[in-house]
Amino acid sequence: MDNIKNVLIAARPWSFPASIVPALLGAVVASRTTQIQLNPALLILSCIIVVLIHAGGNLLNTYNDYQHKVDGPQSDDQTLVNGSLSPITVCLLSITCYALSIALYLTAITVHFHGNTISQSVILFCIGIASSVAYSAGGRCLKYVALGDAVVLIAFGPITALFVYQLQTGSVNGSVILYSLPLALITEAILHSNNTRDMTNDTEAGITSLTMILGKHYSALVYWLLLFVPYFMLIGGTLFISFWYLLPLITAVNAQQLVNQLNCGNYNQLPQKTAAHNLIFGTLYLFCVGAS
Repeated sequence: MDNIKNVLIAARPWSFPASIVPALLGAVVASRTTQIQLNPALLILSCIIVVLIHAGGNLLNTYNDYQHKVDGPQSDDQTLVNGSLSPITVCLLSITCYALSIALYLTAITVHFHGNTISQSVILFCIGIASSVAYSAGGRCLKYVALGDAVVLIAFGPITALFVYQLQTGSVNGSVILYSLPLALITEAILHSNNTRDMTNDTEAGITSLTMILGKHYSALVYWLLLFVPYFMLIGGTLFISFWYLLPLITAVNAQQLVNQLNCGNYNQLPQKTAAHNLIFGTLYLFCVGAS
């Protein structure tokens, strides 16, 4: 049981809604903008695929940070630092997650074949895998050169939503990208809060993050923007689409509490709390998109 618990800690399941919610959004937009009937089994399979890629990336990140001495006694993930798991175990688990995602994806496109448009799906899947690996693998991975934020904005929003939309409909639609932007911004806020907390450790490890470039003052401003720009988007949705877009605004109080916590320099569980906010906001957002 302890090993299972340690594996779960390394995989960081609290972050999985950041993948699941945009995946569900892709299905909701597909249902709303086309005449197709959603395939529930394919949707479940799609969500499993994106979670496996996410878990593989988290495990690879844990392994790579340990190998390059980024994680230390003050780090959030202690599974390798304290010897709860061996590096080779975490590495093999990451490879297993990626391999399972590939196997399930091949199953999905075999059973639900879309003919000439299959190349679109393959491209989106490969971008997802490649961005996950590029974010975490090696001494010059994107995370270490202040490009991790760009990966998160693209992958945990537009790419995931488009991937599921394409599997359901056999096509891609630019409107999916617009619908996914609020979720992408709040998901980026999770990473931004994590990097703000880890600025000292990252500086000592010799890596560069966007928060280190911006400094604490401007990082706090960016965190506020990441959490509150989605609300301005919702107001636009209310004016031009449906009053249902007002619904997620009830989470704004919680967003301000998160900003206050960061401004006070209290980073205790801040990434996890931001992820929880993302889940609540995302759930309400899915409802308003579907209902409008």
